[in-house]
Amino acid sequence: MPRPWSIGVALVGGAMGTMGRADAQPASMRAENDTATPTASAEPVVEDESRLSLDLKLRYESDYFFRGIVQRSDAFNVQPSGTLTVDVLRDQPITLSVFGGTWNNLSDDLSPGGSGDFGEHFYEADLFIGASLGYERWTLSGTYTWYFSPASDWDEYQDITFTLGFGDAGLWDEGERFSINPWISLAVETDHAADGSDSGVWLGLGVTPSYVVGETALGGLTLSAPIGVGLSLDDYYQRGDGSDETFGYLEVGVAAALDLSGKLGRAAPIVEVGAKFIHLGDSTEEYNGGDSEEVVVGVGLAWSF
Repeated sequence: MPRPWSIGVALVGGAMGTMGRADAQPASMRAENDTATPTASAEPVVEDESRLSLDLKLRYESDYFFRGIVQRSDAFNVQPSGTLTVDVLRDQPITLSVFGGTWNNLSDDLSPGGSGDFGEHFYEADLFIGASLGYERWTLSGTYTWYFSPASDWDEYQDITFTLGFGDAGLWDEGERFSINPWISLAVETDHAADGSDSGVWLGLGVTPSYVVGETALGGLTLSAPIGVGLSLDDYYQRGDGSDETFGYLEVGVAAALDLSGKLGRAAPIVEVGAKFIHLGDSTEEYNGGDSEEVVVGVGLAWSF
């Protein structure tokens, strides 16, 4: 079965994301995470800061699902990713940035008959480029992604994803500790498909409620509980007979992010730990061997320079 992915933007300091693939993208979305989303910042920009930034991530996940479609189950999945972002416009209330990067999945779960060579463990390698436009609390991003399988487990495919997010920090409390962060995402497959024989259209909806606990003995702590649902608008969750299922999955997660940089220096990472419960629809359940529910745990490290 061909492989998927998509957008992956995690809240700053934030959630373990569901943005599976591209979850390092500042305005794209990887499924790991399809429950996290980019948020607009209302803080003033410091003009002497560099317009160039680099975000790196290294994650482990017990199961790899992309938009509800199982990729590797009950396996050791390592997911390194990187995103380079250039701020083109930083004049509030309007911001504009362009970005590009890569997202990868290496797994100890091999296809039947595999020899165990390194290339067979390299399940997925994605490349993406995109742009993000912010206005006050709103952020609109567009990302074009190429999905490859170095292990030749599925055929290359491509899609373009648009995500609209709203950053509501400060609307609920003066300390800006609590936020809900609603988002909506639309992905259109442009060449081949992640699931089924026909290129499809995917819709994602969700919120990422977050609470900034504040400084601890080790660093700044943020808790979050991402919730997201994935739907097929056209031929995205196809069954074996070619019929299309509208409901793909529901995800509910809990996550904690501990920023060590304040105590240990800028080179120290943000440590992310979390778990998510996934309820699958009829089509995605078939791909998952008939299991309609899964629990996925993950641990990650993130650096921003």
